[in-house]
Amino acid sequence: MMRQFYPGLIFLILLLAAGCNSKFHYRIDGKFAEGQYDGEQIYLVPMVGATPDNVDSCTILGGAFHFEGKADSAQIYILRTRIALRVKIQETIVAKEEGKAWVALGDRSFVGGTPTNDSIQAWKVQKEKLDEEIYNLQIAKRQLTGPEGERATERLDSLITATRAFHLATAKRNEENTFGELLKNMLGEKAVAQDGF
Repeated sequence: MMRQFYPGLIFLILLLAAGCNSKFHYRIDGKFAEGQYDGEQIYLVPMVGATPDNVDSCTILGGAFHFEGKADSAQIYILRTRIALRVKIQETIVAKEEGKAWVALGDRSFVGGTPTNDSIQAWKVQKEKLDEEIYNLQIAKRQLTGPEGERATERLDSLITATRAFHLATAKRNEENTFGELLKNMLGEKAVAQDGF
């Protein structure tokens, strides 16, 4: 008995096979605000579960670098230099996700270009501002006494509460991506559960 050949069935099988390949293409282009650091290594370190086998690195050339490749799922990484350079170059977190991200490294580092990386940068700017305000209030609280000290304590407590609310709101806005997961882990299960995640 002769078997029938179904071209449509072959096409469907090929289409399903292509759909099962969930890998996406990412690219991270970086440059330095000051200094070129040519010949130095830059490291892309997984935020969670880093091992010598899953840390990527490349050499800085002309004050620039890039990472590129395929990945099965979006993840958060730390972009950093060797330890001696970290006093001049702020490490930053970056999402390895579909698309082209950019990073500018310096005493203040910036990231953007893809949806999650844009969210990371917006959060980072506000976080640094809140951290500085909290630090200044902690100093004022130690130096002031009487009613002024009490007012500084009240402002500090209020700012800490507002900061927690900011982190929770950012985590909620990003709960569908790996940045949201990172923030939830940072806040802790108890805090996240109390807010109804």
